Amino acid sequence: MDRELFELWRGWRKTPKPTHNFLSGSRSSPTYDLECELDHTIGWIAVLGEELIERRVRGDAWSRIVDEQVSLENQLIVLDRISLIDEQQERLRSYILQTQSLLEKLARVLNRERPT
Repeated sequence: MDRELFELWRGWRKTPKPTHNFLSGSRSSPTYDLECELDHTIGWIAVLGEELIERRVRGDAWSRIVDEQVSLENQLIVLDRISLIDEQQERLRSYILQTQSLLEKLARVLNRERPT
């Protein structure tokens, strides 16, 4: 396995997910919708990462990667529009940026390992 991918993967998996309001059903939270979208992105990236690690990628991973990259960019835009305390905003931003880095690395590894 690619060492850089392993380190990014391990760090991402250990980082607490900032989706508490969504997971607890706190619909009145200003971050609820953002956390919902982020939770779906997290789930899909977790599946892709496991598939890459096990070398059994299924389906059209490329189109999904593009979709998730767009989703993460949109999540950052939405985050900038939400009035939050700095700590909460920074935690979400940091996690989204960390997720973007991991997704970019997954895309590079997938590109390198796809049949020619």
